[in-house]
Amino acid sequence: MRTAALLALVLAAPSAAAAAPVQTMVVGRSSVLFGARTLAVGGATVTAGGHRCGVPAASGLAVLAAARRVGGPAFRVRQQGGCQGLYVFQVGSDRAGGASGWVYKVDRVSPSTGAGERTPQVRAGARVVWFWCRMRGGSFQRTLEISAGTAA
Repeated sequence: MRTAALLALVLAAPSAAAAAPVQTMVVGRSSVLFGARTLAVGGATVTAGGHRCGVPAASGLAVLAAARRVGGPAFRVRQQGGCQGLYVFQVGSDRAGGASGWVYKVDRVSPSTGAGERTPQVRAGARVVWFWCRMRGGSFQRTLEISAGTAA
């Protein structure tokens, strides 16, 4: 019993050893929800569909969780096939609907991995932008650019 409780605590705590400085920004439908900052990003735990899911430090979702820990917007996650298929459907009051919703880019590129999956591009010095994306005419709006200076 003690071993299971200890394991749960270890999984829930962000790993200081895995923390890496990443520049991030969160932009909603009509405003900036979290201004450009450099954050130490480590592993995280999120709740989806009643399950607690561990998220690796090198993931877009870990960046969003790091922003939340320092006053960034709350977010909600759905699972699509257990903890392997995590989907961010709401950040702040902006909720996904139709073909529009939340996406992230790392250094101006959409990764080929899901939000909660290890993404090699999410590493020290990366620029990760989460933004509300509107699908119009079969394409999304242009990529945002960020520059951050302060560490948190």
